Amino acid sequence: MQVCRIPNKHLFSLRAGDMGCFCIRFSEDGRTLAAGCAGRDAYPIILYEIPSGQNLVEFYGHLNIVYDLCWSKDNQHLLTASSDGTARMWKIEAQATSAVRVFPHPSFVYTAKYHPVAEYIVVTGCYDSVIRVWNAKVKDIYGQLLQEFDGHKSFINTLCFDAEGFHMFSGDSTGLIIIWNTLVKGNSQSPIQNWGIDKEINDDDFKGTAINHLEVHPNGRRLLIHTKDSTVRIMDLRILATKKYIGATNYREKIRSTLTPCGTFLFSGSEDGIAYVWNPETGMEVHYFMLLEKNYIFFHLQVNIF
Repeated sequence: MQVCRIPNKHLFSLRAGDMGCFCIRFSEDGRTLAAGCAGRDAYPIILYEIPSGQNLVEFYGHLNIVYDLCWSKDNQHLLTASSDGTARMWKIEAQATSAVRVFPHPSFVYTAKYHPVAEYIVVTGCYDSVIRVWNAKVKDIYGQLLQEFDGHKSFINTLCFDAEGFHMFSGDSTGLIIIWNTLVKGNSQSPIQNWGIDKEINDDDFKGTAINHLEVHPNGRRLLIHTKDSTVRIMDLRILATKKYIGATNYREKIRSTLTPCGTFLFSGSEDGIAYVWNPETGMEVHYFMLLEKNYIFFHLQVNIF
């Protein structure tokens, strides 16, 4: 893995929706950027070519804010989660710009992820506090609902997996984090039969505070926790001790943070319109970007190397 450097040059600005966008995500190969945009009449998913910034395609179908994006590892499909009560899957190379799968929910869908090993399995987190597991490898456009898990008592903001897909981490609006066993049985008729709760994390330091975002550190041993108390934390999963990163403001919106692919830097958006950068090992703030003076930075930033 190439060591990342802090960006020091503004390459270009991209036109998004009239009302901005709530999430962005680079493809696994770094050649495409997806943005969940909000317009006055529609909520398109816009794809941009990187590094040119050229507009490639726009996907239409969502009827409200898109809160999460997830690329498949082969960059052929994109998964989206929206407050219109659906998660949707889009085929990137298809001529049609409509979704190839629509996963219906009874309320807002805040997060959707592919299982990192068995990508036909899609997991979603909803306002109704239920985690749903879907089989996308079926002919039915609505997929196949495999199971519902109700370990949370409040709405689920975020999901993430470790690289091997052995464990999933989910976070809700009360500060509860649940670690799930998510090993997939390859040729089984019931591939998720052994899924279940491994551990619950009820840390007094952020108990009662909404968790906006969870992300497994590239080394697999730590967990990035972004909570709505203007504090970013990284937890050692072996001893459950946390290091705090202070500076960014977040009390109101679903702002997120992210680690660079090499784990060298931690980036976060902020309600003061600044993007903050820390050294995760020392906890020291090492840089900041004055990007937007009058608007919040809602992004899920990723550092892209090309």
